[in-house]
Amino acid sequence: MKRAPTLDWRKLLPALSNIVQALVSGVLLAILFFVAREIWFPPPTIAGRWTVEMYTTKTAFRPYEHMRVQYVAILWREGSIVKGTVEKTSEVTSAGTEIYTGEQRTRGEVEGYIHKLYFSKDRITVNIIEQGEVRQFTHYHDLVVERQDSMAGTFIATSADSEGEVTWRRSVTQLPVPATSRGSRR
Repeated sequence: MKRAPTLDWRKLLPALSNIVQALVSGVLLAILFFVAREIWFPPPTIAGRWTVEMYTTKTAFRPYEHMRVQYVAILWREGSIVKGTVEKTSEVTSAGTEIYTGEQRTRGEVEGYIHKLYFSKDRITVNIIEQGEVRQFTHYHDLVVERQDSMAGTFIATSADSEGEVTWRRSVTQLPVPATSRGSRR
């Protein structure tokens, strides 16, 4: 009678050891990548108030050449998605300077994406749909995060087929603290 072959554990131990080592290495590597992504290289902090300045270098409408337009933007982040709003605050053209307040300001919606880069500066692309005085138009901004308080890059816009440079700078606005919250009452 023939005996069934028996399993020789001594021969299997090196193979099982290699499998366990590979699994442990994989888990440790995944943890390392997670820590690197979330702690050592976090996404840029972009939530808050920004001042945006666009400088037109190329346009199909001659009066817009060398125009500077300024906006105030409020941004927030949902993962890698950027959302927010903008309001036009001023415009400087060859015809003069226009300051917009209250109802004069045109508003726009911001949507964008954070491109997390590990070996160079992070990039952010945003698309702004602005309701202009006459019609709706779009700006596309391709930005490099310089520091936590500034971004710079280029823009293209459907308004007069404009192109140019854009800078985003974090606005720091201190709101007054009401007297009652400081503990004093009058």
